[in-house]
Amino acid sequence: MNYFEVEYAKLARRVKKIRENPDPTKLRATGLLYELEMELRAHEMDAWKEGRPFCVGSGIPALITSMGFEYLSITAEADRVTNAAKYFDIVRAHGYPDHHCDRTIIGVGMVLAKDIPVPAMTVVLNNGCDPMMLLGHTVGQFYSPNCFCIDIDAAHDKPSERLLAYTTQQLGEFIEFCESRVPGIRYNEDRMLELIEMEKKARDYLRDIYELRKRSPCPISGQDVFRLPRGPSQFPHPEKVVEYYRVLHDEIAERVEKGQGVVKEEKARIMWTITAPFFADVFKVLEAQGASVVHFQNGGSARAFGKKGYYGDDNEYGRKLTPLEDQARVLTLGSWAGLANLWVDDTIYFCKELGIDGIVNFEQWGCVAAVLTRKVLQDRVEKELGIPNLFIEGRNLDNSTFNMRDFQERMEHFVQICIERKSQRLKAPAL
Repeated sequence: MNYFEVEYAKLARRVKKIRENPDPTKLRATGLLYELEMELRAHEMDAWKEGRPFCVGSGIPALITSMGFEYLSITAEADRVTNAAKYFDIVRAHGYPDHHCDRTIIGVGMVLAKDIPVPAMTVVLNNGCDPMMLLGHTVGQFYSPNCFCIDIDAAHDKPSERLLAYTTQQLGEFIEFCESRVPGIRYNEDRMLELIEMEKKARDYLRDIYELRKRSPCPISGQDVFRLPRGPSQFPHPEKVVEYYRVLHDEIAERVEKGQGVVKEEKARIMWTITAPFFADVFKVLEAQGASVVHFQNGGSARAFGKKGYYGDDNEYGRKLTPLEDQARVLTLGSWAGLANLWVDDTIYFCKELGIDGIVNFEQWGCVAAVLTRKVLQDRVEKELGIPNLFIEGRNLDNSTFNMRDFQERMEHFVQICIERKSQRLKAPAL
């Protein structure tokens, strides 16, 4: 079975379990999400069999889909694999390093194993982290028949017309390149506008959900907080995805109205950063001690949950943007694609907004963006907010380095520190 077939079967089992034995403590909307993902997997399997062209390009699903490609995010798919050891063996056999960021190196293994389609076009972007960019280079230069590179000025730290024009021009060149190289590909601006509108509606619901997470106790579990939102453009029926976010929003709002939280007595509010070991339920460890995980901070959080605009936001430049300018603007909003202050400023912003009492930084092996900003983050958070940081080195797909007992002991100790610090802050006289 290829990856899509394995995913479809896994999702079918989950949907069956949810429908036959619903868990009242978990979100009902999750069943709807799994059904949408099953529909996506069926669509991808048909597209692969029919030879339709796939395109890999993180951050530009609306543009890729509007051109007639099937969108494929290799890093997002790598996060979902259930047999990571298979892909580690493959990349080692081909001479690739096995100590790189798991989700990127496994992405290469998935292509080599032919468990996902070899993309007809690979777009290499530096709008995320260096390992993701290197994944794109590896797949694009050695396996994909076509490869195009887009540069997001890595020295930027604020919007500018220069940056916008620089990025937009490259998107235009990318369209021309694809239309000249891949049969049947043609940019459809009307479709792009439709997708932008649906992306905007979905993000409006996500921003409202972000506001609901400010309530104490937090209405959703750490596991649900950690779930990375996938935009409508990535699905065959994007309008259904907008409806899913509406249903999700309404269910969480209902919980808030009832005062229902995953943790009955919320003693501390935790921010989790970067990634997590996908093979262990680490959030339950915190919740068992009365600590809610209320935010997952990664390079795309700011543009998804309220600090920065998303598609359709005219405020940043004070004028109506063209669809390609809008796409270019979104590409410049990641906080792992620039100076360290982008990541640290966004992290501090969410700490203040959500009343964070402590940060667990899960430092993924090979995560250059996070490791190199560690000292800056620790110093500024301690100085400006007075909240503790815990740095844990680990991997998100390779379980050979993970020890649950050690992890649990460190979490218990850290939560106690967070609670004590919180008590001291509450007792401190106002300035």
